[in-house]
Amino acid sequence: MGPWMTIFQQESQAAKAARFQVTVAEPVSQGGVVTSLMAFELNATTTLTQVLFFKFRSVDVKLRHSSGRVAIDGNLLAGLAPTIAKKVAVYVQSYVENIPI
Repeated sequence: MGPWMTIFQQESQAAKAARFQVTVAEPVSQGGVVTSLMAFELNATTTLTQVLFFKFRSVDVKLRHSSGRVAIDGNLLAGLAPTIAKKVAVYVQSYVENIPI
């Protein structure tokens, strides 16, 4: 049970509610690929202040975002494909072996 009369009280809560990313890869007419990345972060803070019989609530929400685009030439990618496949093959085997079934 709380006191009979509260003169001053303040409560504060903060949360990083969400972080997420969205990536889209699109082919372009010259045979290349354009990849777009969007990243978001949501931060929220709420404060409740009581002075005598009055309660004041404040809420602060911040949405941060960042985005970027990168393009790779199709001819360059085709020339690098054997080298990339060779490097990735080691990791693919390890990844598949560690998938829980």
